[in-house]
Amino acid sequence: MLRSWWLPWVLVLTLLLGIGAPEIYFYLSNYRPLSWDYLYSFGPDPLPVSLIGEDRRVQIYRFRPEEPLHILVIRQDVPGIERCEAGAGFERWFRLLERVGSEGLAETDGQGTEGWASLTVGDEMSEGSWQGVQFEVHIPRDGDGPVIVERDGLYHTVQDANAEAWSRIWSGCAGLGAGS
Repeated sequence: MLRSWWLPWVLVLTLLLGIGAPEIYFYLSNYRPLSWDYLYSFGPDPLPVSLIGEDRRVQIYRFRPEEPLHILVIRQDVPGIERCEAGAGFERWFRLLERVGSEGLAETDGQGTEGWASLTVGDEMSEGSWQGVQFEVHIPRDGDGPVIVERDGLYHTVQDANAEAWSRIWSGCAGLGAGS
């Protein structure tokens, strides 16, 4: 019989470490400090994108995977809806999302500045489950200032961000359409 108080604890700990060892190894072998890690990354193939800002909405969508992407822009200060097919401009813009790295924490709480928007990359619903990645982002409209993204409640300045290229999303068809 087990009469020592520590022996059951050793057995439980051994079982836990034995069961959890692959997960612990995976975490330790793939861990990199946040400043070196990518905040967000997506494959090279352009995905649907939704940008919802305080005065405009930009939807890049398609109904079937084999169809080309289309752009729909609704602006608060312009009547009507702008529509076009996504083109080379969108593909160049989407490449900015392939690897979004952190330059470090940004000094902001994510409030009070024009240019903040909710950005969703990927299909929102597919086969009944959420497939997209949604995060808050600050993209300066005039290309002046840092691009800031949110991850896990912290705000990061985007590493190597070309703010002018990022700001193309605000221009709708003019910056992302087939003719650009």
